[in-house]
Amino acid sequence: MSDAVACPMPLVRLGDVSRIFKVGKQRVNALDHVSLSLHAGERVAVVGASGSGKTTLMNLVGLLDTPSKGDVVLDGISTRELGPTQRARLRNMSIGLVFQQYHLLPQLTAVQNVELTMLYRGATASDARERALEALASVSLDTRAEHLPAQLSGGQRQRVAIARALVGKPRILLADEPTGALDTATSAAVLNLLIRSTGTNGCALVVVTHDLEVAARLPRRIVMRDGRVTSDNGTHG
Repeated sequence: MSDAVACPMPLVRLGDVSRIFKVGKQRVNALDHVSLSLHAGERVAVVGASGSGKTTLMNLVGLLDTPSKGDVVLDGISTRELGPTQRARLRNMSIGLVFQQYHLLPQLTAVQNVELTMLYRGATASDARERALEALASVSLDTRAEHLPAQLSGGQRQRVAIARALVGKPRILLADEPTGALDTATSAAVLNLLIRSTGTNGCALVVVTHDLEVAARLPRRIVMRDGRVTSDNGTHG
């Protein structure tokens, strides 16, 4: 009998994934034969210059886009043959998303923005409100729950976006340049919040960033160039 310990099943696996865009008559390989795995609880930085493919990679992992070739497997589920509705349902149940520009609905209060995630899942209005208030409290914004986004600072808006991403207890949290629009002190606070809110509960964190100081805070670093992974210090391939 072998004494080898089996590796846990990856949370996300990209198998020989490419994403090709057509710009006029030109084909652009935004992602070029990428294979990698992400595991539960990992904290990962994806870095590279503008146009390196890092945002395309995040969009594919987050099921916001579909690969031209290859397959994205989430929690053992192949997404290659899933239709838009199935992909949206899987994304809502398993993935939290945070963007540089927050993407909050301006006409809704902070708590209303956060509770939308639970309402989309079919939660009752009272349960959605309770979970949303808990999520806002976890990012120290419970006292601002009834404020509109325009009444909040940039850092507060980003914390609302993080609460919205976390309220559904996702398996993976994807953050695309989450500190790009913030000053240095607020950036550090937001990154601390992302790190503190993931990992211990098995939620993986993937931060797409051009900021090497941000990347240095995360144990695994994936470096991209021209649509390919050129370096990955992770133990999982």
